[in-house]
Amino acid sequence: MSLFAMFNSSGPTGFGYGSTAELVTEGLSLAGQTILVTGCNSGLGQEACRVLALRGELVLRTARTKEKAATSPTRTSRSPALMQDAALATRL
Repeated sequence: MSLFAMFNSSGPTGFGYGSTAELVTEGLSLAGQTILVTGCNSGLGQEACRVLALRGELVLRTARTKEKAATSPTRTSRSPALMQDAALATRL
């Protein structure tokens, strides 16, 4: 299998390298669920918060410091659901 084919093919689940979090969770309703996401201010944690809120879940956000938690977005234009306002700071 070529390198090009590895990145363009789908895996056994039907999702592949180019699949987005929104595509993977399409049709999934998480209304009424609560989840705690660490690292909410950047990267995968920030994307997880956005997509989980989009699917109706109450998202509790954590970061290493209060300042970092405060910089994480509570709303995005694509996921208008409000995430938990009181961003929690974890202690190391």
